[in-house]
Amino acid sequence: NNHSHQKIRPVASYGLTPDELIEISNDFSISLKEQSDTSPDRNYRYQTVVVKNPNGKLKPDSETHQAQKYKYLSRGSFPMLTHEGEIMGLLIVYAAEDDSLDEKELILLEELAGDIAYGIKSLRTKQERKNALEQLQISEENYRCLVEYNPAAIAVHSQGIIVYMNSAAMKLMGAEDPQQGLGKPVMDFVHPDYREIVKKRIKKAQQENKSSEPIHEKFLTLDGRTIDVEVTSIPTVYQGKSASQVVFWDITKHIEFEQKLKN
Repeated sequence: NNHSHQKIRPVASYGLTPDELIEISNDFSISLKEQSDTSPDRNYRYQTVVVKNPNGKLKPDSETHQAQKYKYLSRGSFPMLTHEGEIMGLLIVYAAEDDSLDEKELILLEELAGDIAYGIKSLRTKQERKNALEQLQISEENYRCLVEYNPAAIAVHSQGIIVYMNSAAMKLMGAEDPQQGLGKPVMDFVHPDYREIVKKRIKKAQQENKSSEPIHEKFLTLDGRTIDVEVTSIPTVYQGKSASQVVFWDITKHIEFEQKLKN
């Protein structure tokens, strides 16, 4: 963030009327922009700054006339910094006495500025998490619709158990009920001749965290058929757990046609 381009905008006040707050703050933001590096407020963003009798320390036409108009003789500026050093704003205190803001008051006001910064940061973090969760839920819903109505058969297994099957997968595997294939071991659907190959592919995909190349396998359907399929798997996360998304196509007729050509 480039703090040099930020202005101070009032968001809350005590002891000033709204008109006075806006007028002082507007002039103050201008005065900060106009002040030189030797100004007593040059480090206002990162450390506490106390100015007493601002009539003689600020440039004319900036905050000087505000000090005269409202008769304040000292001002303390306290950056509201988080523990990570992120600035949340500026706490500004005006006083009618030039000997105000002693050491104890400065310590208390610095603590107050830090507490306010913590509160603002917490609220922002909470809102950001809420927004992220809402976006995630929307993304998950869109993704689920995309998968559910995909013409390719798609299933998800986690820890060796089938946890999701889209409509195309249920139809291909002979499931009459949406829950019929869920909760079953993934190996129940793999032909015995291919189980060792499938185990190695699942382990490799999870270890390397990358999709596997398409391969020819044989699956066992719920209605007792054996079908030839082309399968690829993609590591994913399902309900917070490591999982594999399997995409497969029925190539039984293609294999039968190839065999006829060979014969």
